[in-house]
Amino acid sequence: MSEENKAVDRRWFEEIWNQGKVSAFPELVSRDLVVHNPPVGIPGTFEGIQQSISIHRAGFPDLHFDIDAHVAEGDLVATMWTATGTHLGEWVGYQPSGKSVRVQGMSLQRYKDGKLIELWLAVDMLDWFLQLGLVEL
Repeated sequence: MSEENKAVDRRWFEEIWNQGKVSAFPELVSRDLVVHNPPVGIPGTFEGIQQSISIHRAGFPDLHFDIDAHVAEGDLVATMWTATGTHLGEWVGYQPSGKSVRVQGMSLQRYKDGKLIELWLAVDMLDWFLQLGLVEL
């Protein structure tokens, strides 16, 4: 089961995040999805994560996730990843800056019947905003 879930998880990153293949969403994600810590203003649901992906891909059309480490046990898959992209479109109210970002994060996904059913995210959004010059320390 663990290896099967890792394979679905790789598809989650490659097809949905990297390729923006929204047609794969119903195949890979349960309608009962629960995102435990969604982005501010986004519901932690199937529709909410679709909205979040659309927002990020619109702002960073070349958004790409590389899987740095992948560990699975039972129905859980832990993923360390690096996201890169160029701010070429409007993103969370900010006009395109043309700047590139490289941000690392971790996520924990739970799969049921071959579909993502639960998601936890840990992303350093402050680093993302700093790289875009949207905040200063």
